[in-house]
Amino acid sequence: MTKPDFQHMSVDELRAYMLAHREDEAAFHTLIDRLATQTPLAVLEPEDSSDFQEVIRQVKQLKQGQRAQQIQGADTSGNG
Repeated sequence: MTKPDFQHMSVDELRAYMLAHREDEAAFHTLIDRLATQTPLAVLEPEDSSDFQEVIRQVKQLKQGQRAQQIQGADTSGNG
């Protein structure tokens, strides 16, 4: 079996390949190298740290709301 050409795969293709072939160390290292060279989505400067606490609070609030919706969905689907 021949291995795919990881160098010509997109990051999304590499991720998908890794999910299907978790034991493939060469693919893993290629993916990690590729991710390490990508531009970060956000960079927080020290003066932004006060806003960071607010972002964390909002994320936690969203997660709690999503969990509540999942629980409600499970309750209503089980009562049929």
